Amino acid sequence: MVLDTLVLSVTASGQAEAWRWTRLTAEVAGRVDRLPVRESQTIGAGAVVVALDPVDKQLALEEAEATLREAEARFREQLLFDADLPADVRAEREQAARLKSGLDRAEIQVKKARLDLERTRVRSPFAGRVASVAVVPGQLVGQGAELMTVVDLDPIKVQVQVLEGELAHLELSLIHISEPTRLRR
Repeated sequence: MVLDTLVLSVTASGQAEAWRWTRLTAEVAGRVDRLPVRESQTIGAGAVVVALDPVDKQLALEEAEATLREAEARFREQLLFDADLPADVRAEREQAARLKSGLDRAEIQVKKARLDLERTRVRSPFAGRVASVAVVPGQLVGQGAELMTVVDLDPIKVQVQVLEGELAHLELSLIHISEPTRLRR
C-alpha cells in the first residue's frame, strides 16, 4: 500500500471586476477647461480629474457677495437706533430686519455660489485608475453628464461559478490563476 496526496482540480471560468468603481459626473454645467488625466493613469484620492471653466461661477459668486453686502447694509440701517431698546425687543427686531433686508437669502446665495465654484473641479473620491474618459477639453457638458469612470483594481474581485458538489474540493491555496494576482479571503 502506498500513501500519497490525491489532487483534484476544478476548472471554471470567471469574471474579474474591481471591488470599487464609480462614474464621475458633472455636478454643474460648464466647458471642460482642463483634463489633467488620461485613461489607465493611476490617481490618488482627491486628485482633480476634470476642471471646468470657472469664470461664470466666479462671477456668480461675486454677484452673490455684492447682494450680501447690500443686504447687510439694509439690515444695519433698520437697526440703526435700536441700541437703547430692551434685549428681547432688540432680538425680535433683528429677526424681522433679517427677513426684510433679505440677509438670510443673500447668505444662502453666497454659500451656493461658493459650492458651485468648488464643483467646477471634479475630484476622484478614492485612489485608483482612470477608465472610460468621455470628455475632451473644450467640450460643453451639462449637469449630470458622465465624465469618466474611476476604478480601484487593488484587489480584484473574481466571480466564478462552480458546481455545488465541487465546493468541498476548493481551497484558496490550490486556486491557480494564470496572471499573478494577490488574493484575499
